[in-house]
Amino acid sequence: MLALHQRSGRVACARLKSSLRLKSCGAALTSGVRLMFDDTGCFGCSDAPELTAIILRAFTDTAPSVVQQALQRYLWNSAIFGFAVPLDRARRFIISDRAGDFVYHQRTQLMFTGVSAHPILLSHLAALHRTDFAAPMSDWGPRTIYDWNATSKLADEFVEQGLGFYRSNVGGGAITVASDFRWTAQEKRVFASYSRRSP
Repeated sequence: MLALHQRSGRVACARLKSSLRLKSCGAALTSGVRLMFDDTGCFGCSDAPELTAIILRAFTDTAPSVVQQALQRYLWNSAIFGFAVPLDRARRFIISDRAGDFVYHQRTQLMFTGVSAHPILLSHLAALHRTDFAAPMSDWGPRTIYDWNATSKLADEFVEQGLGFYRSNVGGGAITVASDFRWTAQEKRVFASYSRRSP
């Protein structure tokens, strides 16, 4: 059932991406974010502008347009995930076995379900933590942080520096998380059913 759910979600996502043009999220950041929740109460692929705005709000109120556009482009065109789920809704995805391979980002308190190629998502989220939003920039992304092997280095940093964690079947279905990760009480409750492994 999980495989069918993810497959149908990705087909719908691909159709949306092919039929809709990339929209700017600059207005959403400056004039207030309108949350476009689907009927699960979580972000889908068609909510890339709003999801971009929510993620950047966790870092700054004045994100440069180059960062907004690059992050939104990645979420819209390249990222493969089922839903971006707020922490207070994540437990129901876990209980119903719909979380799949996921990434959890602590600062935004978002769990990205059904993630494919998780190191790329980890690297984009980690790059935000290394970004000086007040500095002038002409481009943004993992490769603006590291010139060589940026995805791998930033994905490692994401876990090792306690920015969040991920779950992958490659790791036996356990959560890969730093031993000194600072769990909140709510996070402990939500993810209690998973075993843990060090990176």
